[in-house]
Amino acid sequence: MDFAKDMKKTIALVCLTGLLFLTGCVGFSDSLPTVTAPEDTGFVLLKPGEYDCKDTALLTAVNTKAGQMTFYNLMKKRKYTLSYDGATRFYDKYGSALTVEQLEPGELVDVNFVKGKKLLIDLTRSPQAFVIDQVEKHEINQSIKSMQVLGETYQLDGNIFVYSAGKEIELMDIDEQDVLKITGMDRKVVSIQVQKGHGYLRLSNEEYFLGGWIEVGQALITKIEPEMLLTVPEGDYQVLLSHAGLEGIKEVAIKRGEETLLDVGDLKKDDLIKYGNLIFTTSPEDTSVFVDGKEVDDKSIFKTEYGLHQIMAKADGYETLIQYIKVGQPNATVAVNLDKKKDKNSLSSNSLSKKPEKTDGNSVSGNSISGSNTGTVTPGNSNTTSGNTNTNTNTNTTGTNPNTSISATNGYQINIQSPEGVEVYMDGTYVGISPISTAKKSGSHVITLRKSGFLTRSYTIEVDDEAKNTDYSFSDLTEME
Repeated sequence: MDFAKDMKKTIALVCLTGLLFLTGCVGFSDSLPTVTAPEDTGFVLLKPGEYDCKDTALLTAVNTKAGQMTFYNLMKKRKYTLSYDGATRFYDKYGSALTVEQLEPGELVDVNFVKGKKLLIDLTRSPQAFVIDQVEKHEINQSIKSMQVLGETYQLDGNIFVYSAGKEIELMDIDEQDVLKITGMDRKVVSIQVQKGHGYLRLSNEEYFLGGWIEVGQALITKIEPEMLLTVPEGDYQVLLSHAGLEGIKEVAIKRGEETLLDVGDLKKDDLIKYGNLIFTTSPEDTSVFVDGKEVDDKSIFKTEYGLHQIMAKADGYETLIQYIKVGQPNATVAVNLDKKKDKNSLSSNSLSKKPEKTDGNSVSGNSISGSNTGTVTPGNSNTTSGNTNTNTNTNTTGTNPNTSISATNGYQINIQSPEGVEVYMDGTYVGISPISTAKKSGSHVITLRKSGFLTRSYTIEVDDEAKNTDYSFSDLTEME
């Protein structure tokens, strides 16, 4: 009799081992819990709180109504769904209890579950994961699947998951202005969550301001062009418009993924246009100075309208400087000091989008939109105020900057093939209705697609400098509900 009982136990344990092998459960811990085989049945029963499978996986969806969670196995690269109930426990990586509402898609978690019942026993935010929160400065290179974050380089998982407001989006949907949460393991990014996204700003009745400047809070400064559509970080802003001596301020709220129409028709032209006189002092002396793209005589007084103006200065052997000056008083002395050129090999690969920062007093650092250009523009007295110097890759100044790092590849084009019948904007400037082609310019660009009745979408693309056409096809736009 004892021999028969021992045989039953042996057969039961062998069956359980074979079952675990066939189910394909991936173990990331040292061992599974010990289970006892009842003598009267010949097979194993799990006690409450016990499990037969464990995994380190990416949480991809939470359905609180159905009581279900979907996970992605990083090794086998496939999804599976588990149910949870009142007995399921959730923990942070320190072992403190969590609620289901505190979990969101994109988190890397350790899960224990019963495979046959597809029942989740417990879930823990994985201690193996790294999480970088509130990332404002980042650079994604899709061609080599890498990402620069806080000066460090990370690899992108081949099947990376990207989320915005709990919904899955594409990697190209991320704008360089977005604020991100990065999650990964072993220096490989497996998910990106957009914590602060972007929306779109369009002007109406802006005819008088065409050719002038628009300043959206601290987010961007750019020239006003016909039918422009700007990509702006979500939030509330004061919008300053200036042209030909007239300045106007409007309030605007930008919502994620939505287009905001700003009517500026009520900003009427004054009878008296105000002008200010600028006197330049330059170092070196042979510096050429340009105001709004036109060369000026830096040895004489230059008269210009009140408002925001772009100052560019260049000289042989020195870095070209681009800055903004806001003229608001009758007279001002402006000191322009250029830095000597640096070795090209020392330039940062992400310098294109580097933003200037204020230094001390009225002096403003001169890192320009072309990245390699440095120096200072310093107002010489209180009769002028420094403009908002934050720049953005949407700033359309390539036509007036002969030293820009974004250059046209002569004779070749960027072809936007699909979706068809949508408005196409490149860096905020209207291109046409797709399918459409535009001159190829190497570098980073934002492509925005718009169609009435559909959600507007934008994509950040990296255009190479090869002598050939570059074709792009994007996902269909989603119809508004």
